[in-house]
Amino acid sequence: MRLLDRSHGHQGIHESEGPMIMRAKARVRILAAVVAAIFLGSAAPQSALAWGAEGHRVIAEIAEKHLSPAAAARVAALLQADGAPSLAAISVWADDYRVLHPETGSWHFVDIPVAESRYNAQRDCPGNNCVVAKINEMAGYLRNPSTPLDGQVMALKYLVHFVGDIHQPLHCADRRDAGGNKLRVKLGKEFTNLHHIWDTELIAMAGGHDASALAADLDAQISGQDVAAWLAKKSVEEWANETHRVAIYNAYADLPDSKVAVQIDQAYLDAAEPVALHQLQVAGIRLASTLNAIFGK
Repeated sequence: MRLLDRSHGHQGIHESEGPMIMRAKARVRILAAVVAAIFLGSAAPQSALAWGAEGHRVIAEIAEKHLSPAAAARVAALLQADGAPSLAAISVWADDYRVLHPETGSWHFVDIPVAESRYNAQRDCPGNNCVVAKINEMAGYLRNPSTPLDGQVMALKYLVHFVGDIHQPLHCADRRDAGGNKLRVKLGKEFTNLHHIWDTELIAMAGGHDASALAADLDAQISGQDVAAWLAKKSVEEWANETHRVAIYNAYADLPDSKVAVQIDQAYLDAAEPVALHQLQVAGIRLASTLNAIFGK
């Protein structure tokens, strides 16, 4: 994987071309990039997406509250190098980057079959192209003192996002439906898919339009006992197994594997919302712990 992927807009413009031609070609390149972004964004499998922007920001804000002084200082330095004010500001970068680099789509999830009980790297992560492997990989880049500054910044962006992704239940399970993307559901009078319910709707129900307020509220509910329990699972593989179980028992639950849209009732939403919020809390604490382990106390 190349951590540095920088293209220069001046390539392909000959010195003999006049300013008007240069500007015209620049506009063509920009238009082509926009069209490509729209096309790739619609064509890429939705299983490459996880929590909506609000969910990722909530996770990042919770994590920032639990950083050690050393980790907070190092994170601040990397954010400054990127011109970003906070972890929340970079928390959705990986989804934006994926639009123009669809080859990174599989890095956001791991398809553990619902019939299986545990993650198996050979079966579930071919070529190390899954979220489990990529979390470990990005943490490795951040630990390595020889990683260049730009590479560390990019690794931090990925790590912040991927730790969130691995706690979204439908990013760690598959019922031959692309993590719930192909399971059509009806919410009220609207048709959508199960993945979208967990990505966006449950967080919106909880007040996700104000990520900072929701993060503060969720963080205030976290006890020392909670933190100890969540950090007892130390490996990324254990996180994936845990989230896989949440997908089976709470996301898929008793929903039929149907070709016809499944009605999502209020009872399902009432049961699922606290589970989704719990996953945001766990992700925030584990992200902070991961950064503390990398950068020190």
